Amino acid sequence: MSKAELYVELSKINEKDAERVLKKCAEIVEWREDCAVLDIGCGPGNVTHNVIVPALPKAALIVGIDKQLAVVDYANAKYATNEPRIKFEAVDVVSDGGFVANHREDFHHIFSFYCLQFVRELELALRNIYTMLKPGGSFAFICSVHNDFFSIMSHMAKMEKWTPHISQYENYLYPYESSPHPDEEIRSLLLKVGFQVMDLTMDPQHCKMPFADASEFVVCRVPFELPGEIQREFVLESADAIRSLKLNEVDENGTEFFNYKLTALECLAVKPPLL
Repeated sequence: MSKAELYVELSKINEKDAERVLKKCAEIVEWREDCAVLDIGCGPGNVTHNVIVPALPKAALIVGIDKQLAVVDYANAKYATNEPRIKFEAVDVVSDGGFVANHREDFHHIFSFYCLQFVRELELALRNIYTMLKPGGSFAFICSVHNDFFSIMSHMAKMEKWTPHISQYENYLYPYESSPHPDEEIRSLLLKVGFQVMDLTMDPQHCKMPFADASEFVVCRVPFELPGEIQREFVLESADAIRSLKLNEVDENGTEFFNYKLTALECLAVKPPLL
C-alpha cells in the first residue's frame, strides 16, 4: 500500500475534524455560488473530495495543493479524473512565489487541515495566503500543537540509525509546537499579517487506535519521502519508539493500543473587505 493510500485509510479523524470546522464556517461565512477555493496541504485529496466539495455550492471550483508530488499524483488519479470541479497541483505555499503571484486575490475561501504544523516559516505562509485571498475572503484551518507525532520523530531522530534520514523533521516543525500558549501567539501573528480573527479555539484530543495500525499511522504523516526499504524499516521500529515513550496502553482484555494525543488549534479568519 502506498503512503498516500495509507494516509487515506488512516485519516478518518481528519475528515471528521474538517467537517466540524466547515459547519462552523457555514454559520459565519456566506458561500458564494461560484466561489473559488484553495485547499492547502491537500495530501492525497480525500478531505478535499469527501469533505470540502460536498460542503460548498455546486458551482464552486476547488484547487488542492501539496508539496509532495506523489500524493498530488494520487489525488489527481483518484479524485480529479471524474470530478471537473477539483484539480490538484504540486505547490509549496511557502516557496512557490510564482503560484502566489499568479493567484493574487483569486480565492474566496482558503482551507488548510492539519498542514500548518509542518510549516516552519509560518508568517511567510500566512502572508502568501493573505495575498491569494480576495478582500472579504475567509481562511479556515486546523493545525495540531503539542502533538505526540513530533515526540516520536524526535525520539527516533536521536538514534544513530535514523539521524541521517529523519533529522530533517525539525525543518518542518513550526515555531509554536512547544509554546505554552500557541493560540495567543498564532492569533497575534494572524493580526500582524492583516487578518481579522473570527474564531480561534484549542481542542485537546486523543485517539485510541489498534497498535497494529500505529506505525503506519506515523509513517504516512512524515512530511517528506522516505526510500522504500527505509520506510519499511521505519514502520517496524517506530512501534518500539511508541512503546519506549509509553504512548501505548493495554486494555483489560490484553489488547494493545496506541494512545495518540494532540491538541488541535482551529481558526477562522477573514481578510478585511475593501472600504
